[in-house]
Amino acid sequence: MFKPILENAEEITDFIITYTSYSIDEEFVQEYFFGCKAFLRKVSILDLREEDENQHIKDEVKERRYEKLPIESMPPLIVEDGIVKDGHHRYRVAKKKDIKEMIIYDIVSAEI
Repeated sequence: MFKPILENAEEITDFIITYTSYSIDEEFVQEYFFGCKAFLRKVSILDLREEDENQHIKDEVKERRYEKLPIESMPPLIVEDGIVKDGHHRYRVAKKKDIKEMIIYDIVSAEI
């Protein structure tokens, strides 16, 4: 269903744009992920941490909508060094539902 590898910043940005319900600064996101790839992985939710709350806007309506969906159908989180960069609502819902593992895109340097 999801690509096993997002090959570059453009593919990472396209993925984020596809699954976000709000406007993002596409150029900023591409610059942030410049020189990176993202590998699809299943990880323990205990290995993930939420980014500083000032880095994202909490939306109770969006979170309630995700609570109604099966976790298996949710898009992967974007994670860098164990920190959720995109998918905070999905992450919080998974924690509330006591989900043990999640599918993520693990951001790494493209040199790897």
